[in-house]
Amino acid sequence: MKRIVAVVLLIVLSLTFFTSCGEKTLNVDTDALIEKIVADYKMENGFVFTSSSQNLGEYLDEDLIISYYGDATEYPDFSKISKYCVYVDESDPKLITDVGIFEMGDTEYAETFMKFIKARIDAKIADGLAYSDIDVATLKKAVIKQKANYVYYAVGKDSSDIVKDIESELGK
Repeated sequence: MKRIVAVVLLIVLSLTFFTSCGEKTLNVDTDALIEKIVADYKMENGFVFTSSSQNLGEYLDEDLIISYYGDATEYPDFSKISKYCVYVDESDPKLITDVGIFEMGDTEYAETFMKFIKARIDAKIADGLAYSDIDVATLKKAVIKQKANYVYYAVGKDSSDIVKDIESELGK
């Protein structure tokens, strides 16, 4: 009888271990990470929007979400995002610089959210093609990725290096 109970417990523990391995979640301080990237890459003219702020203009309200990640008819559902921090610099209309990291409360929504980010970048590229002085080549080097419960992206001249820095932090 003891052996049967031991075998059953071993099976239950094994199943628990193997099913939990696929559901890895990370916990990163998105504010600190964006703050470090902004300092390291000397990003001085943009705005930081964070879910940790309650001050109007320091977080993405519905109007900003529509403006940055959607349009009047379709925009992402930020109720599926646990926390975020975004740096947006549009001070030079010729060069757009964006960096964002989003902790997904609903990881199944990550792919949909990435499509909204890609649509933002594609719209900037389309605008850039209409005006010869916009740096479209840099926009085309944008990187959008997901790791575990995080979606992150970088647009700008240092986008691939910035993404490596984010991945390094997510890998800890």
